[in-house]
Amino acid sequence: MNEGTGTPVIIFGVLSYRSSSDAISQFADAVFPHKVLVHHDFHQRPEFDICRENVSLIKRPTRTSWGSWSLVEATLMLIEQATAIGQWDYFQLASESCLPVRPIGEFAEYLEHMKPDVMIDMQPLKADSPELMMNYAWRYLPRSPMMRRVARRAGVWCIGRDFNYLEGHGGNIKVPSNTPKTRLDNIKMLIGKKILTSFDKWNTGAFPVGKVNQCWVGSQWFALSRQAALRVLSERKATPELEAHFRRCHIPDESYIQTLVSKCSFNNMQPSNHVTFWKGGGFGPDELTASDLPKILRSKKFFARKFSLDIDCPVRRQILQLCKRSPGIVIRARHNPRAADWI
Repeated sequence: MNEGTGTPVIIFGVLSYRSSSDAISQFADAVFPHKVLVHHDFHQRPEFDICRENVSLIKRPTRTSWGSWSLVEATLMLIEQATAIGQWDYFQLASESCLPVRPIGEFAEYLEHMKPDVMIDMQPLKADSPELMMNYAWRYLPRSPMMRRVARRAGVWCIGRDFNYLEGHGGNIKVPSNTPKTRLDNIKMLIGKKILTSFDKWNTGAFPVGKVNQCWVGSQWFALSRQAALRVLSERKATPELEAHFRRCHIPDESYIQTLVSKCSFNNMQPSNHVTFWKGGGFGPDELTASDLPKILRSKKFFARKFSLDIDCPVRRQILQLCKRSPGIVIRARHNPRAADWI
């Protein structure tokens, strides 16, 4: 807690790989005096420089690429480095395209009142959740690349050629449409379901992995209390087989941390603090516009993505102005001469 106020101290871990210095500077200003720890991939964008009192950079960042273990590794680096730079109460993961959408004092109030261990959207990947199985099973349940290809084809057969998108579970998943199907399509769907269901069994699927019995999936954007962060890091060391499995998986950032969290069995689990919108079938959420502002505010969430990295983008300026209108809790900043140093 911050001295003199009892207000939770938050550290934000930000993943960055684009030319986002100005955008992250805006983010840092909006959450000041809370600290911001940035993992920036200099291999992709060497031009990156931030001069803010409350911003620190990971000194030896890993190279990152979409869909690979590298994003999980970068996230774990942020959590590990956060635990080494002083006292704080909560760690919130964000991207370079995130912004707070409510005054940061309101987020601190929420944390102080709810005292959550973890804030995350996640669900178990089981045979009785067909929508999740169609979209996620091929990524995480097979044991080998060959079986992963089989499972992916089975997922395609289940979903079919004519499908809709369903928002939820922290992402955008495909579900079969209600349009009439040919006999061949129905046969393929039935075979696909049987194949995917087979991977939810101990003798054919990857789980249990070591002492981890269940795979979980969900949103990448989570928050942890300090004690929860330490416990997740400890659980990582205790389950090397789980990491070895997920290093071979596609898009492990939507399952590895979630599965670790489930293994820890925290008492106070709350939903994720992020709102995203998925109108179409992209690999990421839609870029936010001014027309999304009413939905953002109705969501009651504290953060949103993805915003344009153009700091003069109208919706960015509107959101940042709204964040200034309510004073929330005022935290007196204490100068930290190491705040802008590289860790």
